[in-house]
Amino acid sequence: MDPSSAATERVRGWVRTALLAEASVEAARPPGDDLVDPAALVAAVVRQRVVELVHAQAEALALPAAVAESIARLRTAARELVPLQLLELARVREVLEDAGVRYLVVKGPALAVQTTGDVGARGYGDVDVLVDPRSAGQVVDLLAEHGWRSTVALPDQASWAWRRLLHTGNELTFYGASSSVDLHWRLDPTLDALPPFAVLWERREQVEVGGLVVPTLMRADMLAHLCFNAARDNWRWVRSLVDIHRAARLDGVWRDPELPPMVVRGLAVTGALVGLPRSMPEAVRDRIDELPARRRDRLVRAAVRGEEGEERLSEGPGSRFWSDVRYELAASTTPRDLRRTLGTIVLPGWAVRDVTAGSAWRGVPAGMGRRTTDLTRRSLRHLSARRGG
Repeated sequence: MDPSSAATERVRGWVRTALLAEASVEAARPPGDDLVDPAALVAAVVRQRVVELVHAQAEALALPAAVAESIARLRTAARELVPLQLLELARVREVLEDAGVRYLVVKGPALAVQTTGDVGARGYGDVDVLVDPRSAGQVVDLLAEHGWRSTVALPDQASWAWRRLLHTGNELTFYGASSSVDLHWRLDPTLDALPPFAVLWERREQVEVGGLVVPTLMRADMLAHLCFNAARDNWRWVRSLVDIHRAARLDGVWRDPELPPMVVRGLAVTGALVGLPRSMPEAVRDRIDELPARRRDRLVRAAVRGEEGEERLSEGPGSRFWSDVRYELAASTTPRDLRRTLGTIVLPGWAVRDVTAGSAWRGVPAGMGRRTTDLTRRSLRHLSARRGG
């Protein structure tokens, strides 16, 4: 079932209290839930991906019995899947290290360990690895050689379409035996908003994940990535705010006082909806307070809409396209990024995957032809559907 707005709002309140309890800060218990359907509350907890946090702080939250029992069962089921995720991570790690490929594990269990010390604190999910863009083609071949399959047809790596795909996008998903693998060659679709792989690699941290030692983002880079990623995902999950809150309370995270605007916005939304750590430096709080009230209110309203499912995106190639364009325009900080974003509107990488030309001189005209044909077909289908209605 789709959770109600009232249930989602109640879960945000639970999360705020749970985060305080997690940090051993005394907090008033949230109000009773007699007027909210228990099934809707459970659905909201699942939808917001906060089963682990809510279960861990069930006593502090004084959850209704029916809700607590359901959450406990869900947490147990999720915990049973975490070893499968770690198995897949071990396989990816072995393949990359045997081939001498430098990589960083991002999000997932590495983030869980960094922010909580518990490998299962974020539940079960994909394995995300970041590699140097120059290694992306090699890693695609390695994954295919060892049994992972791409979710989409990929262009030949000697073609212009492959170079276009690398330039306009930043990730590909592969199916594995135990978990899917998201291969990233940049942290963000933009080129300059977040540091390149070489910089991230030089200041990486090592974390132990289920007995494996893996490289991951240093804490300041991790916080920035979380804020950018939450905005790109249209704030669809309260868990994104939980991640930002937990990262913001870590020692050493405030390495750079010059916070990017997207990080300031992410912290502002997190503070408004689930709160921020009391230990955060005053200088950072001052930066958040400098954000105009109208701008902050718009961001918070957009986040609430995203969390309540009002801006859900459909499945399929290109379904995120215009949402991503709006995000990328907001995230772009350099003329190069603006050119890339505008070029993506004209020729997105996913739209020209089957162009076989080896150079831009031939690839661009062929790609424009394919793009025009695709847009024409979509427009005709839209008109036909309207007339039929």
